[in-house]
Amino acid sequence: MLMGPYPSGAPAIFIDQGAKAGSRCAIIGCVGEDDFGALNVERLRTDGVDVSGISVIKATTTGNAFVTYREDGDRDFIYNIANSASGHLSVGEIREHLLKDCGHFHVMGSSLFSFRIIEVMKKAIEAVKSNGGTVSFDPNIRKEMLRIPEMREALDFILDYTDVLLPNGHEVMLLVNAITEQCAIDELLTRGGRGGRARRHLPWTDGRHGHARGTDAFIAKENGAQA
Repeated sequence: MLMGPYPSGAPAIFIDQGAKAGSRCAIIGCVGEDDFGALNVERLRTDGVDVSGISVIKATTTGNAFVTYREDGDRDFIYNIANSASGHLSVGEIREHLLKDCGHFHVMGSSLFSFRIIEVMKKAIEAVKSNGGTVSFDPNIRKEMLRIPEMREALDFILDYTDVLLPNGHEVMLLVNAITEQCAIDELLTRGGRGGRARRHLPWTDGRHGHARGTDAFIAKENGAQA
């Protein structure tokens, strides 16, 4: 049974929840000049998100994904993103006033599907950090995305700047070259906080373990891709 469409995407879900919680927040992105794009933009605007950073790209379609849910709980994704309006996001689409006023920048790893978007991410992080802001990172890595050549370099870059890391349990092993989960955690706790901002003390938990160290920030979460 085919269900949907749902105004979604991991970055939109995250920023929507921030707005619903009462935070002043905005999102940077692109949609097509179609009903899918209007559906997403209006949903965010209604929930209180600043959508001035969303560009509408004519003659393109809004990105979408088809998700297959397996009986064992696993999921497979078919993405139509790289060739959609989302693939047109570039440094030139950034609204400078949004970064100037931004005290915290969140990156969703599933967004890093093209070199143009990776450049946007780098510029935004450097701008926010230079203003004394902080960065959080939810890897949200799908196996389909690891085929992207620029992905590993992008992950290394953002891990060096991350103040708050939000992986699902299995992702800690994908982020670094480690043979055990504990080794992966230890390595990740040596990363991050680049840009002159002290890292904060937060627990690490995925329901099985607890971990905290010094002034490091490391949180592991359960999958929460609900709109």
